[in-house]
Amino acid sequence: MEPKENRDAELMRLTVVPVLPTSRGPSRGDTLPDDLKGATIINFGTAEGLEAEGGGLIIDYLPPYHRGSISEGPPNPMRLILAFTELGMWVERHLQLAPANVNNIIRFS
Repeated sequence: MEPKENRDAELMRLTVVPVLPTSRGPSRGDTLPDDLKGATIINFGTAEGLEAEGGGLIIDYLPPYHRGSISEGPPNPMRLILAFTELGMWVERHLQLAPANVNNIIRFS
């Protein structure tokens, strides 16, 4: 068995491929939404009654906001729902959350 320190060093050298994992190889997976990189994650987990393969993974996030951009003010929160099996992971749904739902997802503890 490889020592933990060696494995940690090996993992730190990996280059992230911006696609979801699949058994067909890293270049064949679903791409991630462009606005996920640099986003602020505001919720991460699953939900009762979520009908997604593998139980689903929900990521609620605020896309990055760049002052001076063409957009009108800060971005709206987004919800990414991922599904998965032993063969890979894919984007089940990618939704913009309505402003009324924001208070339901942002919880400070």
